[in-house]
Amino acid sequence: MSGDVAMQDATPEREQQRVVDIVNNDADVEESRPPNTLILKASDLTRDEKMRLADLFELFMTAHKPLRKQSGETPSYQDFLGEIFASWSSDHKENNPPEIASPRLEDTSVQAGVLRCDSPSGWYLGKGCLPGGPRLAGAPVFLDFVLIPYSDVLMNGLWVDDWCDDIWGGVNSQDGGDRWGFLFRDENGEPCSEYSVKLTDEFDDAVDLQVSVMQKYDQDKRERVTMYNRELVVNAARRRICKWAIDGTETTARVDEDDRVSKDEIDDKPILAFGCVREWFEDAEELYTRFKAASS
Repeated sequence: MSGDVAMQDATPEREQQRVVDIVNNDADVEESRPPNTLILKASDLTRDEKMRLADLFELFMTAHKPLRKQSGETPSYQDFLGEIFASWSSDHKENNPPEIASPRLEDTSVQAGVLRCDSPSGWYLGKGCLPGGPRLAGAPVFLDFVLIPYSDVLMNGLWVDDWCDDIWGGVNSQDGGDRWGFLFRDENGEPCSEYSVKLTDEFDDAVDLQVSVMQKYDQDKRERVTMYNRELVVNAARRRICKWAIDGTETTARVDEDDRVSKDEIDDKPILAFGCVREWFEDAEELYTRFKAASS
């Protein structure tokens, strides 16, 4: 087992020591560098500078945790350095913290069937327009897994609250927990009533369809969160390197407060469809058990 791979099972103290050992064994370093020298590649950094990226390397491995359970792989030290300098050098100044990407309908839904009949376009905006192409009988309909808060529901649309009536098969939590369910949409993302949809023969039943949607939603969520985590860490490393390029190596490589990333900022446990359904099942099982005991 390589040192990088073994780190995922190490204690925090052992993990930190492994990182130090990996950096100390990196012989591809620069001895010194004058101020205002462009840094083009990892080997342009000194050992001290690379050591001052060690905290971000630890977070870089945590950043990939949402996808690591599927791939079974832990990113290596060379992966970390490679990503920092991928099509980048220290004269690139736009290295701001990222925002997590919004979900897109094509990445979180599957085609479930077609509309049984014409359905008014703009219904949820109160326009009552005549049916258009995406709302004509036979037009494709997609099933989407939705989570409330709204950021996971609205996509890029601007719907009013009427779409809530068409969320089905989930939980409308009243205690501040996660609210989730399924929503049929036309190809423009506008909600459709489940009663207006004729399901395709591709799926054995509605449950088979739901499972397919949840798998696609979870994969997309893992990828979006992992990309956010990765960019958060890599951009922090790049901001540090930009300052080191200006300062040179005569002074100790500085790490300013706004170039740090805390472990709490890394989303290593995103809310997934699987978790929502598991929590619902556990709650329902407990309710059934208590009800059965009270009724006996």
